[in-house]
Amino acid sequence: MKEKLSFQNPKSFLVVFFTLLLFSSNLLADTDCGHITGLEFSNGHETVMLKDHEVYNINDLPEHFYINLNVDGYSQSARFIVKNLDTGSTYNITENLLPYTFPAGNASWHLGLGTFKITTYLYKFDLAWGFKCDTETVTFTINDGHQP
Repeated sequence: MKEKLSFQNPKSFLVVFFTLLLFSSNLLADTDCGHITGLEFSNGHETVMLKDHEVYNINDLPEHFYINLNVDGYSQSARFIVKNLDTGSTYNITENLLPYTFPAGNASWHLGLGTFKITTYLYKFDLAWGFKCDTETVTFTINDGHQP
């Protein structure tokens, strides 16, 4: 009578080791990570550079504008965290395709007037996952030109 060989599961530490080896090779790949070169108000045709602590009249900005994140080098995604400092509302968007914009997909700005703080993160991988390449924070005000 032949002996049956029983199937033995590999030791858990071997599974963990090979999983880490697989992911670490991707994380340490020799691809330089990009960096943020600035933010701008844009509608695809006209642009106005967005500067920290500036006040912008909405009538001086491009019609149907969005916030465009300018990047240089390699990246796969960007995350925008936009906080309306007047109301406390926070909006979080992840973009996986260039150009990285808020709102996503080159949609028009929909947050109206007020003081805003935008923190942007640039990532090496899709879905704002993994190695963070760069970050930038800008605070600005959009008004209608009238004094309160």
